[in-house]
Amino acid sequence: MPWFTPPPIIAVGDSGGHWENLILLLINFTIGVLLYWPFFKAYEKKVMEEEATAETRLESEK
Repeated sequence: MPWFTPPPIIAVGDSGGHWENLILLLINFTIGVLLYWPFFKAYEKKVMEEEATAETRLESEK
C-alpha cells in the first residue's frame, strides 16, 4: 500500500483483512487522546489567560 493510505485502511489491508487490527488501532488512538487531553486543556487555559491579560491591558490603555 502507498505510504499516504489512511491508517485505518492500512490496519485492515496490511493484516490480510483482519478487522481486529482496526479495533486495536481505535483503542490505541483513544488511549493516546486520553493521555494528551490534560496537556491540551492546560495549554488552552494558559492561552486563554494570556489573551484575557492582553485584552485587559489594551482596554486600560484606551
